[in-house]
Amino acid sequence: MDRGNTLSLVTVSSLLLCIDGNRFCPVPIPKMEQNLITGLLLSVISGASNLLTLEQPKLKNRILETWPRM
Repeated sequence: MDRGNTLSLVTVSSLLLCIDGNRFCPVPIPKMEQNLITGLLLSVISGASNLLTLEQPKLKNRILETWPRM
């Protein structure tokens, strides 16, 4: 499914957390989305799978705490 037209309409500052070990949504997909959404900050996180909040809670929280100021 091509979401390019829809994603290019997003105009708000956004954060996308991407996990490099995620088999369901590999890194190239969020990178494509980053190119389509103006103001999107992509953060690729290593060492986690689909349970980022459980596997890397401190890192996730640090990113969320600093994101609005980036």
